[in-house]
Amino acid sequence: MIGISDCAKGVLLDLRASVADAEPNAVLRLATNENGELEISIDVEKAGDVVIQHEGATLILIEGTVSAGLAGSTIDCTPDGGLRLKLSRGHDNGAS
Repeated sequence: MIGISDCAKGVLLDLRASVADAEPNAVLRLATNENGELEISIDVEKAGDVVIQHEGATLILIEGTVSAGLAGSTIDCTPDGGLRLKLSRGHDNGAS
């Protein structure tokens, strides 16, 4: 399972709110692109996706193969010219 820090939850909730205004059925999705790089996009749930919820609402979908490959990682954020998401692999910093 991929952990998500409270800071990252806030960033994702803000992004989700802006997406919901434009596309009510779409959500954020972490997946690999055609170059094999991780990216967050606006999409709908697909078979095999791992659904991460927060307070009863879908926070982000994670492509099944991505979730398996990143087990034990944490999505966090860093104040780098504004809040930016980052992925920390292989350790748990207390995020859930």
